[in-house]
Amino acid sequence: MSALQHRVVHGDRWDSLAWHYYGDPYGFQRIIDANPVVPICQPLVAGTVLVIPVIEREQVAINPEDLPPWKR
Repeated sequence: MSALQHRVVHGDRWDSLAWHYYGDPYGFQRIIDANPVVPICQPLVAGTVLVIPVIEREQVAINPEDLPPWKR
């Protein structure tokens, strides 16, 4: 699993971090799961270093025949 590190700043919340990294505020559970020793509190304690799991996007195969002529 790939991961990033994030140093918490004043006002950071689990949902705001999920929004920042994933574009989905409801994706906070994967961040909580990756940081089992961090208390689940709002807001987070400034200076805490969190692990942010990287979500791998699935590779989508694009058939050139499906593209319009100007994009081939």
